[in-house]
Amino acid sequence: MSKAYLYAKNYAMAEKWANDIINSKKHQLLKPFTDVFKVENNWSSEYIWSALGSVNPIQGSMLPGVMLENKGWTQYNGWGYYKPTKELYDSYEAGDKRREATILKPGDTFKYFGNDNFVYDPADDGYHTLLQFKKYMDPFRDRSLVSANGDYPTTALNVPLMRYAEVILIAAEAKLMQNKNADAGINMIRERADLGKITGATMAHLKRERRSELAGEINYRHFDLVRWGDAKEVYSHPVHK
Repeated sequence: MSKAYLYAKNYAMAEKWANDIINSKKHQLLKPFTDVFKVENNWSSEYIWSALGSVNPIQGSMLPGVMLENKGWTQYNGWGYYKPTKELYDSYEAGDKRREATILKPGDTFKYFGNDNFVYDPADDGYHTLLQFKKYMDPFRDRSLVSANGDYPTTALNVPLMRYAEVILIAAEAKLMQNKNADAGINMIRERADLGKITGATMAHLKRERRSELAGEINYRHFDLVRWGDAKEVYSHPVHK
């Protein structure tokens, strides 16, 4: 309801419904940020809605496998779709812990099928960016957490559709659009990212926090740009591969 009212530009009701969730005390932010996207936390207090994870290829979400490097370095049939851009990587504030937790760049290491220090070495096929989303890589640490059928690369990870962090940001955006102070909510999100507090937060701050917090999650970026009236200007610029 809070999100629906936000898109309807009924900011008072968007704030009201978001605050109902916040004040219920039923949800909280997990710390650190990387814990949000671990199989062990599929049913955490941060998740409100999620797509069920399953190693059964006809049941689980395929998003992690779709984001995995094409052919998975010969170890798994990743699809290699849906890559982060250089612009996204560069948009993060200095010291933001979410950047390295969200994006893999050449030379980074991660856990991959029993190798705790697997080196990210992307294939340069002239089309895809040389970056990859890291948020959904946790299940690939162990073969038991992924489908045996790479043509349907489902995993045991629940893919978040709506998180408590977004509810906090919805409340903050609704407040800003009513000329209210939204520092408290925005600083909750920033604190988990190990960023300093800000005062007098503006819509520019809010937009940056949503982009940094929710990158790679269910096309939030596109719908945000449309809602804010920013899509035409942003999409007019070339994308660096």
